Amino acid sequence: MDINVPRVFDKDPIYVKDMTNFEALEETNVGIVNFGAALVASNSTLRAAISATADVRVKLPGVNGILVNDFFGRTITVTSGALTNVTLVGRDYLNQAITELVVLGSDTTVTSLKAFKFLDFVTSTVTTTVGLGRGAGLGLPFVAVATVREFVSTTPTGLKTVVGTAGVVTPAVVADPTNATGDTRGTYAPNTTMNGTNIISAEIIFNPDSVDGLYGRPHFAG
Repeated sequence: MDINVPRVFDKDPIYVKDMTNFEALEETNVGIVNFGAALVASNSTLRAAISATADVRVKLPGVNGILVNDFFGRTITVTSGALTNVTLVGRDYLNQAITELVVLGSDTTVTSLKAFKFLDFVTSTVTTTVGLGRGAGLGLPFVAVATVREFVSTTPTGLKTVVGTAGVVTPAVVADPTNATGDTRGTYAPNTTMNGTNIISAEIIFNPDSVDGLYGRPHFAG
């Protein structure tokens, strides 16, 4: 059985975790995660130019901020014309708060470690223009350990084809989260091209014995 994000997201961005998808896991704690037709990873596609004054929180447009991804969230690319530290403030697919500090040192574009479903605010340590885009890492529903197989189809009900080489799971962070640590459920970088057409699924091994169970630890939200 596929693990799909609850459809309630189409109607209400305020979602509280429940047991909806636990029955989709086998006794071996393996489940097939449906990521949908993920959009291309690209810089500044969410917001091209946000004017940020040093140390002033900038609220992002929309009643509920920016919706980053329709499934389990996504990593964020942060672009700036100046060397700065940018703090991302948002929520994951369970509507839990996330904060991540992205350090733009010698690079002008850096990708977050955490998967955000919503972005609410950004803060820069210097006055500059900040761009936000979708990264290559897709959020996961539960604490992930490894990939077994990847599948692709071009229609929601079409035949799934096994991809020759599966994508890569960045394992979940199990230590105490901070604004500099990775995602507490892990992220998935598919081998299939994300282009808004390819419907990507992956067979993932999960860890129900992780700290705080399958959902993992709440993200740092300081």
